[in-house]
Amino acid sequence: MKNIISAIVFSIVTLTFFNCRSTYIAKNSDRWKKFELRPSQISLYGDVFFTSELDDNTPFFVFWDKVVEDDAKFYYTTIMGDFGWYRNNKGGWSGDAYTVRRAKEGHIYVNPRRKVAVYFYSSTNDYKAFKVRIGAKKTKK
Repeated sequence: MKNIISAIVFSIVTLTFFNCRSTYIAKNSDRWKKFELRPSQISLYGDVFFTSELDDNTPFFVFWDKVVEDDAKFYYTTIMGDFGWYRNNKGGWSGDAYTVRRAKEGHIYVNPRRKVAVYFYSSTNDYKAFKVRIGAKKTKK
């Protein structure tokens, strides 16, 4: 009986260990880190409008960029795929209700490896993509 209980406990611990994804996001991570951001904080003029740090204390800076804006649909499709969604035959998104991650409106998702961020507006079903600079901010001389 003791061996059965030990096997069950070991199985639960092992499954929990392998099924839990790491939430630690560093500068080389290819995962999306979520931050709450009001729409009024966004600037489309190229200046840095959001700064924060990754889990390894590396600072990052988010700003508008024309090339990233042109590729916004690509990044939107990428984040949705990374969250477990796929395009269905009706042109919408489908996914397993138990495994997909839902994008929260009014939040910006930063991907350090891709050096992009995707913002989901809270008042509409719209999104925008932005450029991310990783590392120390350069000062003007």
